[in-house]
Amino acid sequence: MKDQDVIDGKLYSIHNAERVANHNPVSDPGDFRYLNETLYLTENGEFFIAGEGGAQTTYSTRIDSTTTAGGSAIVPKTRDEARRWCEQNDISAETILEYFEDDVEVA
Repeated sequence: MKDQDVIDGKLYSIHNAERVANHNPVSDPGDFRYLNETLYLTENGEFFIAGEGGAQTTYSTRIDSTTTAGGSAIVPKTRDEARRWCEQNDISAETILEYFEDDVEVA
């Protein structure tokens, strides 16, 4: 998994960020659907995903015109995208409230 990258002039590094939540629905790295994503929060309040996945995921890389393989990437997320990622991946309500309390209203 990539542990750092420079994107739009900003350094995103798992070494300088707080781990918020992890999503690993397919844990076998040999599976084409393998997926492991971790949401991080930087010291400057920016969210990003450090993720890796198999050939049938958004992290796949093209080898040639007919072949793909697994890959990894760091993907910056807006605050709203980070909260929605948590909701879509069944991250606990406690974690969502800890990081996004101001964005959540009582139903």
